[in-house]
Amino acid sequence: MLLAAGVMGGLALFAQGVPAKPQLPSAAGPSPQAARVAKVPPPPQPGRPSKAELVSRCEQRPSCHAKLELALKGLPPAIVRPAASGPTRQELELRKLPALKPPPVPRRFQRNALRFGIPDGLLAWFNPFHLPAAEAQPRGVSLYLTPQNPEGPGTLLEMDGIFCRGIYCYFGSGTRTADPDYENGTGAHVEFTAPAAGWYIVDFRGSRAPAKVRHQSGGPIIETWEQVGAPCEADGICHYLTAEFLQPGSHTFYLYVTPSWAVSLYFFSASVESYP
Repeated sequence: MLLAAGVMGGLALFAQGVPAKPQLPSAAGPSPQAARVAKVPPPPQPGRPSKAELVSRCEQRPSCHAKLELALKGLPPAIVRPAASGPTRQELELRKLPALKPPPVPRRFQRNALRFGIPDGLLAWFNPFHLPAAEAQPRGVSLYLTPQNPEGPGTLLEMDGIFCRGIYCYFGSGTRTADPDYENGTGAHVEFTAPAAGWYIVDFRGSRAPAKVRHQSGGPIIETWEQVGAPCEADGICHYLTAEFLQPGSHTFYLYVTPSWAVSLYFFSASVESYP
């Protein structure tokens, strides 16, 4: 009986309404963490620099500007950068792959050495799609490579000891490698083929840092940026570029942070443009 009376009394109190516990008010604005994130400026979204922009940046550096003056005046260069005498890294890697046999050519598509007694070389004169050897040669080089798109026709961008997150890839003197071309540090290099002897502008873009550019594996250091770094844009993107007279053939340019400086460099892209 006492138990039943207690239950009935509890139901009566519930029916009358028990005052609820006070609720804490919800936040009227963003959280402190969201407010801090909102104050951080958005990361730069670097697009492909135009040839005119690379020329303008080159003119801001005295050593680069002097080379452009030689090119415009048609004067001989002080230094001619030689092409690689051996295979590039990309070619060495391709050689490790098993050779693929070409598919057999159907008999009806096979070309004979003679057609009706006329050499094939003479028939090419009547072919409207045939280009003379001089016209078939590439007229210039215009390359743009990023960590997200590191390959193109006859060119390759490679990065050693680089960490990437989104469009940001960075390397610095704190990470060590066994590559003497980076002075056992980390960096990026671009390989490409110069179709003809002439002037070429090679540009690496990244954040400000003391850095060096080397030409060819085991070759000389051709540009150095100490302390102040490279010319930078308003959004903090800097140009590590040089203008060089190259022999026809394969060339590799290396960018890396000077090992004596404990800094990192955020890397965005590499460009190559023939000049003028």
